[in-house]
Amino acid sequence: RRAITSGHGVKKQSSSSKKRKTFERDNTDSSPRKKNHLNSIEGLTISQREKRAMELLATHLEECGGERSQSNNFRCKVIQRPGGRYDSVFFSVENKRFKSMVDVARFL
Repeated sequence: RRAITSGHGVKKQSSSSKKRKTFERDNTDSSPRKKNHLNSIEGLTISQREKRAMELLATHLEECGGERSQSNNFRCKVIQRPGGRYDSVFFSVENKRFKSMVDVARFL
């Protein structure tokens, strides 16, 4: 390591000699909590995912200070992307599109 002195007489380590801390990871790619979440929705049909998204929207609106019944003014469409992931899109009665539950809550 090289010590570099600044104009104030303080020694600093050269940035090239700093070592990064590395954490040992086991061979799992995700946390157990994430795995449990994935297992709970794995194998659902598109219509089941849409129903679940509407339930989650109602819960989210309630947590934001609204009422569950406000979710009745929206519908959900779930789309499967080419990589196998799913997107939930919400539509208002006026057919205004929202990409997330947060967007719906902000709109209300």
